[in-house]
Amino acid sequence: MPSKSSKANSQSRSLNWLFVFIPLLAVTPLLIVKKIMALGLNSDSLYLYCLYQDVFVTGYSFHDWTLSPAPCLFPDMALYFPMLAAVRRLGPALLLYGFTYLTSLFVLFYLIARLLTPSRRTAAVYVVTGLLFFTAFLISPYGLLIDEFMFVPGRHAGIILPGLLLLYLSLRASLGGIQPREAIVSFLLAVLGTASDVSLATQFIAPILLAWLTLCAIGAAPYRVWLIACLVLGCGSVSGLVLEHTLVDHHIITAPLVLGADFINPSRITTSFHEFIHSIVFYLIRVKPDFGVLTIASLSLCGWVLWKIYEEGVELGENNPISTRLLFLSCYFIISLCLMAAAPILTGIWFSWPEVRYLIPFFLFAAMYPFLFMTALNGRLPHWFKLGATVIVISFACWRIVPPATLVRGHDFDTPYPAKVQFIDSIAAKYKLAYGYSQYWVANLYNALKHTETRINQLHEKMVPYFWINSTDAYFGKPGFPRRYPEYGFIVMDGLPREEIRERFGDPSFVETGPDCEIWIYNRPEDLAFRQFIHPFFLYDSARRSGYFPAHPYPLTLYKAPGVPWNFPGTVDRESGGTVDVYFPPDAGVNMIDISLDSSEEYEIEFFERGAVEIPLHHTLMVPKPFAKGMAIHYLPLPAPIIGKDIERLRISSTTRYGRWSAGHVYLFRDEPYQLDIVRNRPPYPNKIK
Repeated sequence: MPSKSSKANSQSRSLNWLFVFIPLLAVTPLLIVKKIMALGLNSDSLYLYCLYQDVFVTGYSFHDWTLSPAPCLFPDMALYFPMLAAVRRLGPALLLYGFTYLTSLFVLFYLIARLLTPSRRTAAVYVVTGLLFFTAFLISPYGLLIDEFMFVPGRHAGIILPGLLLLYLSLRASLGGIQPREAIVSFLLAVLGTASDVSLATQFIAPILLAWLTLCAIGAAPYRVWLIACLVLGCGSVSGLVLEHTLVDHHIITAPLVLGADFINPSRITTSFHEFIHSIVFYLIRVKPDFGVLTIASLSLCGWVLWKIYEEGVELGENNPISTRLLFLSCYFIISLCLMAAAPILTGIWFSWPEVRYLIPFFLFAAMYPFLFMTALNGRLPHWFKLGATVIVISFACWRIVPPATLVRGHDFDTPYPAKVQFIDSIAAKYKLAYGYSQYWVANLYNALKHTETRINQLHEKMVPYFWINSTDAYFGKPGFPRRYPEYGFIVMDGLPREEIRERFGDPSFVETGPDCEIWIYNRPEDLAFRQFIHPFFLYDSARRSGYFPAHPYPLTLYKAPGVPWNFPGTVDRESGGTVDVYFPPDAGVNMIDISLDSSEEYEIEFFERGAVEIPLHHTLMVPKPFAKGMAIHYLPLPAPIIGKDIERLRISSTTRYGRWSAGHVYLFRDEPYQLDIVRNRPPYPNKIK
């Protein structure tokens, strides 16, 4: 039996190793955040930063923000927003989050390790060693890879923290029973975690319950406690899903990691499976072979543990809690891998190797499992084995961490100003542009890193507003100012259909080409179509209405895209010589019309002032025949004498009388061609986060 002096020497050596490991571990968030700031800022990684900036700095409504399908409320948002409020800079806030995240991982794995050993020092040493091993694997010398985004809030790794806490509580409860306080905490974690990211269900909750069920099946844990856990975690998960669906407007069903019939996509299972195999081979053999070796070694060790427990008939249950909990962790490790891989395959969302992000919890556990195993068997491991493992870890960590750590400088954490963002800023200042369009990958990046007050709102490639991780309120300009529809004056062409844009809006007044970027500028007073083409999408919100639907007939309130057939559902058709009367609510502030008409005819529009039963105003509006097929949209200014009149109705008639024709939609708007004067002369605005 070891003497007291040998135990003291062993504990002293353990503490000495901690003094080496902890500084190395503390450097890793610096290295990862440095790479994120240099290489990893895009519209996805800036999701929570854009949300904070729009709501708490600019003043847009949280209610009008289209959250990510995984909104990352807890713990990402709960931790990150106070940090942004405290430091008001992107880089330092990411550093604070990285250090907090790493510290939380240490605390949670320490709690789990304490269930495997009575020694606090042993648990602390092995957990720090394991985390150092993992972060050294995480830091790639070959550029920024997808797994390093786990230190960025809003990138699916935040739910690892509540998941590990649920794992710890389940390990305790599997032998000791569930106390009321633990049940409440588990329920709240399941609610908040599932509402933040539904992958908590397949990455933690389902594997935990299945691993627990395995213990019950072999008589190592009582079924009664497991049933209570199923009730608590099941109700919590369902409540979390309900909360998530109330927060997130699902234009596309993207709760991709819930294993349920409503989410399974049979048509893509085979393709997703092939992509999964290709991605795993590509990632673990070509991109990160060290992770591949680690994964194979950890799975082999886990299989060996399961085999030894079975072969030797190890006594399990309350009489041998350490072996029972090690079996629980081993079963969880295997089951979680199966479910993490199966969920995106069955739902058909495994498209390419970046989907490896769904396996980040598995990679973390693959690195930590050998050290949890050594924690449980610490007293039976020979000194040479522990010393050898320590030397391997510190050598590998020094090789990966020390060289890049010597190159870290304070300016590495300044908010970057990419060349593309600089170019857009310069063009906006040159032409005095306040609002523009672009696709998603440009819009959020620009709005987060710009140095001007210009705003870009995003479009889908089908040329409709794209409500995805952005503020719908922002399409209507700055909050706190007259809610006039803003003047859109440019479009960043990356990823958008050039020919369709030219066909719909004509040639731009100017074209500016910069670094990986081309901007078309439509800033002429006659560019009505460009300024107003997304306006109809916002007329449904009466609180922000800056234009008018017809009161009758109802089908003409429904937007018809250009090119749809003349007899498209919702059109109002007439025989040759027929007319369509369109009625509007009271208003005297409109000066333009957005009208969709069959492109085979020419038209005349008569206007009737409110109270004038059958006497039209003297000035009519002629709509020429366009060179198009199907329905064509016309954006036309109203005749000057009609502006300011309270128009009750208008009458559309065909002047060519060739045959049947149809009207698609009719809207009246107020166009503000000189709104930039309002933007330039507004009162001082709150300081933007830099």
